[in-house]
Amino acid sequence: MVLLIVPTRYVTGFVLVSGLWLVVLGVAGRDLVRFVYTERWLPAVTANWYVAAAYAIVAALIGVRVKKHHSNAWGQSRDSDPLL
Repeated sequence: MVLLIVPTRYVTGFVLVSGLWLVVLGVAGRDLVRFVYTERWLPAVTANWYVAAAYAIVAALIGVRVKKHHSNAWGQSRDSDPLL
């Protein structure tokens, strides 16, 4: 759903990477931290999940802002540039 509001390839990439990292931490965060680090770092999984969620929210807000900046009142693009 977020991809419908993202106008550029760069913001789309940011949204995808942020969302993917959020999903990875949500699904396998504890196992990933246990594998890469030690069990001593398991309490940090929650903080990492919050940071990943903040990145995903910021990416979505950037996408909305960029789309609003590059469109007129009817939702049509101001430029004919295919990257926008």
